[in-house]
Amino acid sequence: MDKFYKRLNEFIEEHSIIVPKMAIELGYKYKSPLYRLINGQGYPRLDKAIKLADYFNCSLDYLFGLSDDNSQNNFKQPRPFDEQLRKVLKEKGVHQNQLIVDGKFSANCMHNWFKLKANPQMDTVIRLAEYLGESLDYLVGRV
Repeated sequence: MDKFYKRLNEFIEEHSIIVPKMAIELGYKYKSPLYRLINGQGYPRLDKAIKLADYFNCSLDYLFGLSDDNSQNNFKQPRPFDEQLRKVLKEKGVHQNQLIVDGKFSANCMHNWFKLKANPQMDTVIRLAEYLGESLDYLVGRV
């Protein structure tokens, strides 16, 4: 989380961003959730993380400190998370239930992702990307 917090603040400082204006541009109803992220108090949901990465034209991997390479800046609009995750699991030969059996993710997570089509928190997406050996941007379909 430290790298995410630092990178987010570096972007804000480098671009002389006015945070309340940024909050509106990112679709936050209130500026307080964005201030919590800026102050290192948690991760955003996947949809907000993608908006942040798009806003700063950077990879999710760079924004969350999983890579120091910020050279790629041609990102696609991702498909819904459940569709992309199904695609990546199929490519890896991993069944949804294997994520539960391996004790990496709960049945509740699987239900929320695949049935309710919920966006996960980024800490969970990071764990999933590490488990599958993929970049965040590939996992969510931005590349």
